[in-house]
Amino acid sequence: MEVQHALNSGREYYELKACRICRSDGCYDVLDLGYHPLADTFLSKEQLSEPEVFYPLKIQACRRCGLLQTKYVVSGYLRYQINPYCYESSSSSTAVKHFTSLAERVSRFLDIERSGLVVDIGSNVGVLLRAFKDLGLEIMGVDPSPNICAKANSAGVETLNDFFNGDSAKRIVWSKGKAAVITATNVFNHADDLYAFMEAADILLQKKGTLVIEVPYLLSLIANLAYDTIYHEHVSYFSMASLRFFFHKVGYEIFHAEVNDYLGGTLRLFVGRGQEHQPDNSIDELTSMESSAKLHDENTLTTFAGNVYRARDELVALLYGLKREGKKIVGVGAPTKGNTLLNFCRIGTNILDFVSDVLPEKLGRFTPGTHIPIVTDETVRVTNPDYALLLSWNLADEIIRKVRNTLKYKGKFIVPVPFPRII
Repeated sequence: MEVQHALNSGREYYELKACRICRSDGCYDVLDLGYHPLADTFLSKEQLSEPEVFYPLKIQACRRCGLLQTKYVVSGYLRYQINPYCYESSSSSTAVKHFTSLAERVSRFLDIERSGLVVDIGSNVGVLLRAFKDLGLEIMGVDPSPNICAKANSAGVETLNDFFNGDSAKRIVWSKGKAAVITATNVFNHADDLYAFMEAADILLQKKGTLVIEVPYLLSLIANLAYDTIYHEHVSYFSMASLRFFFHKVGYEIFHAEVNDYLGGTLRLFVGRGQEHQPDNSIDELTSMESSAKLHDENTLTTFAGNVYRARDELVALLYGLKREGKKIVGVGAPTKGNTLLNFCRIGTNILDFVSDVLPEKLGRFTPGTHIPIVTDETVRVTNPDYALLLSWNLADEIIRKVRNTLKYKGKFIVPVPFPRII
């Protein structure tokens, strides 16, 4: 396959010249992960003979509001619509449990009236919405990926195939009325134009309605050295401070916040129009925690970047050492973030014989950039490798239990993040 570095034409991707929250031009580079293909684009066999485009993957920080963002933004059309989207929330029992718990938490905390409308942005195959429906609420989904929407609608979860914007918000209001709750789980961090997102939310949301957002938490990312959660689909990396700054600018206010360990550390926010809700102490508590950790200090981020490079070097040294000993190594799980790790560490078929996964849409395909074949989990049982690299390290307990008990795997596991360790 021919590798092409994308031309910065503005059509495929563009360079951010200012912070997307406060518009400040006082951003500085934090971490350079090199050139990467789109992490969510798993390749067919035919695509292996076609040119593959790599984009610069760099993170910068804003000195004014504390936002971290990708320096180069790839168009949403390329990220979500030109290729089949290969993540389904139903494929992980941990994800299903999380979204079921989230629906119960939101319903109980907000005391939503029965038959109230919940709209989920980036609703995927509808796991969260089905949980709300089971609680007696009306539901509606919005998702830009055609293949995902087809699955959701066929399963009885009404889903609009579109990006979330003013037009799609108006269509939902026209057909369903205004929403009591809008949810956006691991979606807000995908939105390039946060102000346009909130303009659409303002159209859709009832006066006293609530926007419930979950995003990967920057404090957890830094603490866990979770560099593999950095990829082009994630354009923003939020702290409580940066989100508080943003919502105040658009006339909204965070009135409750909490942190859970989903995806290695998730920040959950309950947001409403200013003066409509009484904020509690959780916001100040998390802001104080970030301040104590010196989360937005340039030295903290410089140390983080140095540790990322060290973690890469240690993982590569471990894997090459095992290969020199003649050990057979495979990957278990083919998550999007795994492709950041594989490309950053330049791990290909010279190290991993294959990567296994459960999602049918990924089977028979190849990892972007590194071109490792993706096979069924059963292949792990048949080949019984010496080592299994856990690319979905945040689901380590679930995966290890499954591979040990179901696949009767007798070998060892390598957990690559934060620093590699063998189990």
